[in-house]
Amino acid sequence: MKTAIKQLLATACVALITISMRAQTTEYARPEALPYKNPALCVEERVNDLLSRMTTEEKIGQLLCPLGWEMYEKQGGDVRPSAAFKRM
Repeated sequence: MKTAIKQLLATACVALITISMRAQTTEYARPEALPYKNPALCVEERVNDLLSRMTTEEKIGQLLCPLGWEMYEKQGGDVRPSAAFKRM
């Protein structure tokens, strides 16, 4: 019984290591594989790729930062005015 548990545990560890190694080689682990980060592509292709990856909330957030990113700070899941914004 103990041997079977040890074998099962060893198999699970090997599976986790294999999955972890596989995750390191995905498209997201290699920034150069992301079209929007590829300077060899034209600007229009890069912009279209990036916009297709963004959520509606992220797109709205881009439009609602007219004073620059330093005017806002992220607190948990919320974005709030920063101290620099409050000093204006």
